[in-house]
Amino acid sequence: MEKQTNLDIESLKLQLEEQIEAVCWFQAMAAFSKAILVSKLYSISDDKQDSEPEKKILFGLWVQAIGQLIEALGVTKELSALDQEQFLNSQRIAVAGDFFQSFGAQVEVIGGIGIIKDELTGVTEFVP
Repeated sequence: MEKQTNLDIESLKLQLEEQIEAVCWFQAMAAFSKAILVSKLYSISDDKQDSEPEKKILFGLWVQAIGQLIEALGVTKELSALDQEQFLNSQRIAVAGDFFQSFGAQVEVIGGIGIIKDELTGVTEFVP
């Protein structure tokens, strides 16, 4: 087996980082698509007034989508950073996006639990 040179390893790392960047953008598009579709679904429900759990789920989905967008922006900036300060600032942006995604997921979970509780009392809703 041939030993990889530092140049080969750096080239491979760059390729993988660029692929990760692309996946972050795909995830952002998917997160926004999900938020839009669930919003449409809830808007055509028989009950014209969204329940509190539905509102929490929608809010959580939108916060996650925004967080994913922020993360994708941070990762993109990270790959084009020219110095250590830009690199660290880009990482901070990506981590902030992760925070928003986590917060949104927590809110969505709270909404999902609310819908389960409603279903136990006879109200049925779709949990995405």
